[in-house]
Amino acid sequence: MLIARNDRVMSLFLGVTLNLLLTTCFAAAQTSETYNEDSLLNSWKPLLSGLDLLEINAYTKPYVEDGKLTIIRIKPALFNFRLISTTETKLTKPGQYWVESMGLNMLFNAGMYNLNDGRSHRYYMRNFKHQNNSNLSVTENGIIAFNRKNESVPKFGLYDLTQSDWKMIDTSYNTIIQGLRMIDGEGNPVFWKDRFQSCSMIIIAQDRDSNVYIVFSKTPYTQNQMIENLTNLPMRLINAVYLEGGSRANFIVSTNKLKMKKVGSFGSDRNSYKKNSVFYPFPNFIGLSLIP
Repeated sequence: MLIARNDRVMSLFLGVTLNLLLTTCFAAAQTSETYNEDSLLNSWKPLLSGLDLLEINAYTKPYVEDGKLTIIRIKPALFNFRLISTTETKLTKPGQYWVESMGLNMLFNAGMYNLNDGRSHRYYMRNFKHQNNSNLSVTENGIIAFNRKNESVPKFGLYDLTQSDWKMIDTSYNTIIQGLRMIDGEGNPVFWKDRFQSCSMIIIAQDRDSNVYIVFSKTPYTQNQMIENLTNLPMRLINAVYLEGGSRANFIVSTNKLKMKKVGSFGSDRNSYKKNSVFYPFPNFIGLSLIP
């Protein structure tokens, strides 16, 4: 009986070891993209003064779709930024409505919203005197801040609450949005421990020169795979914050040179993945327009 039990233990051990080896080999095979930084510097396409486009292969190989990342680089000094919130406007409209009615050059998700009411942001969100969600999460440490009150802070700031003072941020900006970190303020990956579904995704980040980046992937990746994608980009991103995933991950660019609309898709694996082309109404957007 003891011999049989030992045989079962050994069989289980060998099975687990083999699975780990196969997983390691698979992961290694999935991360083979490298970037020629000099070539990428010449690959940016100018769309507007201070607004540039880059489309490249993700570091992690996909199992569906093309594995492309669409990246928009923004120079914040040249733009006005607005938070468009359903709780403030009392309207739930598709993104194109706001682009056309406000003359925006770009519009993207402001972050995840509460499914219970379909209106409020999941974490802290304030726009001047309007409070969309007054509860500051003690676990989520990514902050998007703009509409500054004074010039002692960046015009558009991304912050890590483990490294930056909340009181300073709260008293320095009129618009503040809290979200989940993917890269910290030093450029280190912040891997997630309890979320492993694959999905289309949109993220906001910055570099050390205060350029802001919107990174979109229609190809579904897990959050940790996307963190690998982000940390391997040559821009050396910091303060990356997750905005949204799945069919609600979306953005619009509207300039004389380019009209672009990107939307995420449904599904979390090879079998359940379904393409989507609908830009669904979304409760909270960030919009930007070139300063005249």
